[in-house]
Amino acid sequence: MWLLRISCLAYFVTTCLTQNTEAQNVYIPAGSPVLSIPCVSLKPDETVGILYWYKGESFEEALDTVLIRYDSSGDVNSTANEKYQLLPSFNLGILDVEATDTGKYWCRVVALNTGEQQEGSVIVTVVSSASLAEPVVSPCSNSDDDICNVVESRRLVVDCSVTNASPRPTLTWSFIGCSGGNNQSQQWFLSNKQSYYNEDTLSYNVSQGIYLGRLKLEKDDTCSFECETTGVVVNNGSSTIANGSASVTVVVTGKDKTDNDNGPDDTNDGGGATPTKGPNLALTAVIIVLAFISLVCLIGIVYLISRVWFTRGRTKVDEEIEMRKTKDNQDEKMCLLNAETDKGRTQDITGEMTRWQYKGKLSKKQKGSGDALQGVTGVLPSAGGGLVVATQSGLQCFSANFTSISMKEDSDLSQDNIISIASHPNTHSFIVGLETGGLVFVNVLTGKTKSIFPNEVDPDSQFNTSEIAVDDLGVIFAGQRNDRTVFMLETCTTYIKKFRVEINISTLTAYGSKHVFVSNGKDTIQKYHFKRSKSGYDMMKFKNKISVNPIGSFGIKQITVHAGLLYAVNGYDTGCRILQYDVETFDLLQTFCSSLCDLQGLCFFGEFKVALYETHSVKIYEKSESDKLDNYVLV
Repeated sequence: MWLLRISCLAYFVTTCLTQNTEAQNVYIPAGSPVLSIPCVSLKPDETVGILYWYKGESFEEALDTVLIRYDSSGDVNSTANEKYQLLPSFNLGILDVEATDTGKYWCRVVALNTGEQQEGSVIVTVVSSASLAEPVVSPCSNSDDDICNVVESRRLVVDCSVTNASPRPTLTWSFIGCSGGNNQSQQWFLSNKQSYYNEDTLSYNVSQGIYLGRLKLEKDDTCSFECETTGVVVNNGSSTIANGSASVTVVVTGKDKTDNDNGPDDTNDGGGATPTKGPNLALTAVIIVLAFISLVCLIGIVYLISRVWFTRGRTKVDEEIEMRKTKDNQDEKMCLLNAETDKGRTQDITGEMTRWQYKGKLSKKQKGSGDALQGVTGVLPSAGGGLVVATQSGLQCFSANFTSISMKEDSDLSQDNIISIASHPNTHSFIVGLETGGLVFVNVLTGKTKSIFPNEVDPDSQFNTSEIAVDDLGVIFAGQRNDRTVFMLETCTTYIKKFRVEINISTLTAYGSKHVFVSNGKDTIQKYHFKRSKSGYDMMKFKNKISVNPIGSFGIKQITVHAGLLYAVNGYDTGCRILQYDVETFDLLQTFCSSLCDLQGLCFFGEFKVALYETHSVKIYEKSESDKLDNYVLV
């Protein structure tokens, strides 16, 4: 029964639509029982294998809203709800049309024989009125049969308006002509057009005025102007669509020039002489001179007062300016002072709610290599409470007591080639980003390495340096420094997609299975929402950002996420600070201050330990037991 109702009613709606599949706009009155939308991407005589109907502003957004899926094999056919039906010729049927049905609908067709895919869209606008509203002109002394009569005046403004029109009409003024061959075509001006959309009535109010005060007409002469509205007319009876227009003619009539309406430009012919207007010129000159002298005196007094006040308050103002230079949501001046004080008595790192207690630094202790680490570019936790340190010589492994136990050397991992390092949660491996642009996968269990380059899985990619991050599902994100391209790889050889971000990449990190954070290395951190749709398409959308006022000229050196908190490292000439944010709200929770001038990044491991690494050292800290834990202290 429903199908019969749909087929009968849809015939009237689709009569004007199916004649030309290139038409991309459909208008339908609210309350219509059914709307049939043609699949414009369906070619004539094409056999459909799979067909989808979506709704969304763009095709990528529409993929999240599948209305209908049709499979010719009958394996999986689905409909979002009873409101949507698949009609003959694969048209989309929408029952009981309402305002929320306005939007862009996409039809995607997969040909049965060739597998070719095509998609096309149709824009649907649900309107409230059944016909184009007629314009109204004001003021009118009298009107008859769409003619508005007005009398000439020096301040004559005629306004033309349309109310409760849907869809939005086009309103235009035009000059028709004047009686007696009088040419007044250049003596009128238009005001700005006003347009307002009423969400309650789903209609538009449009208006525009015309200024006719410069017309110069003799008595009983006339000039005519026309206000016309054009737009789409929707007839409820047949649901047909057509272009319509409505107009009102404005007739301006000249009046007797002896009437006192000519304004200040009129002349007085009664006495033959022009009366004197305004004050005496000599008196005016005296007033101007006195005003000028008074102004000069006032400026001098203000200058003297400001000099005295400025001298008295200069020291205080200079101190306030100096303090403001290091202010960003927290008292950065105090951060600098705390770090400077710590240099003399302790190496602990302090925040508003937490203190990291210094435990010592990693000892390399390899024969002939000395005790110092060289060129540290990253640190990761390893099994058993130890650490893996990426240096210019390769990967250095440390046990839980922080002594070196092994060294992983590789031709790709030496000669200052390592840029970044990340751990993979599903494959027992580390992923190393190289200066040469490749990625090296190091198996933790076997020690074997596998080197790949992005252009091996995507010939169009040309990396110079690699920043990498891995989310909780094991998806790899690789970005080129000083560029805006992010590559996504599902495994070491499976390339998925390439994205563009809004800022140049300096460092990036991932959180959970849906968030990617990108820093430009200067003053901005952006959060992107990564979404996996059921149809296999992936989208990365900008969601939020942090604007940081870094101390010094080093900017943001590294960002990392741990236990629901985002950490940003900002180094400066005499120390560093570590900013702690909530990953969801981007609220600044606390600021850690340190005297480490060369801090490059940090890594959390164990239960309450954190490793801070500089270019030539890795230092270990632990949360002090005397500190009180609260909801935000998760280190």
